[in-house]
Amino acid sequence: MEPAEVALQQLHARAGDKFDKLFKTAHALAKHGRPFVDFAWQCKLDISKGIDIGNTYHNDESCVTFVNYIGEEYRQRLKKSFTDARFLSFMVVNATDSSIANQEIIYVRTATGKKVNTQFLSLEKADTSSIFNGTNKRFIDQVELAHGQWLKKLCGFGADGASVMPGCRAGFSGHIKGKKTEIHVTHCMAHRLELAAKDAANKVDYQHKIDRLLLNVYLFYHGSPLNRSLLKTAC
Repeated sequence: MEPAEVALQQLHARAGDKFDKLFKTAHALAKHGRPFVDFAWQCKLDISKGIDIGNTYHNDESCVTFVNYIGEEYRQRLKKSFTDARFLSFMVVNATDSSIANQEIIYVRTATGKKVNTQFLSLEKADTSSIFNGTNKRFIDQVELAHGQWLKKLCGFGADGASVMPGCRAGFSGHIKGKKTEIHVTHCMAHRLELAAKDAANKVDYQHKIDRLLLNVYLFYHGSPLNRSLLKTAC
């Protein structure tokens, strides 16, 4: 191998190592919900620690570019996983965002090559039409699976029992069963056990007092961003 060729390979290796560090920083900011403008000072911090990240691509515009490439790589993995799988199933979990609005987190579970994979698909507003339309749009736009393709592969879904999920008419399960009757719906056993325990506890008088006390404490912070902020400061 010629010396010039060896030097060129070493140059590419060093450049690749620098980009690897920059991509990891961009990924960390995106994962933890930090503003992209933090990328510049994070790069300065890395340099002050003696980390070699080069002298370019240290601004928020570059961070956006890096995150877009990371997102595209993830999208391609989702596309391959969902395309290769013969069957799909959903797991839908209710959560609240920072504005205390109900959202549904949608995961897709596949089994390919004797390996089960669970991957995040979407975050949708907690109502039946938004969940279905948002999921369908994500499959079409991001994964490039048409409406009929992913619905044909769908064999069932599990939900936590939120009000928009299990209803056989107005719920998401009824909505999707109207399009594919053989889909199997599973109410999460852990959440069912929680409901059963709550029903049993309601028969104990002392439990009502504790429940009201905890509910009042919860509502005191739940409905007030100021109170939540003060609580975080106190902790």
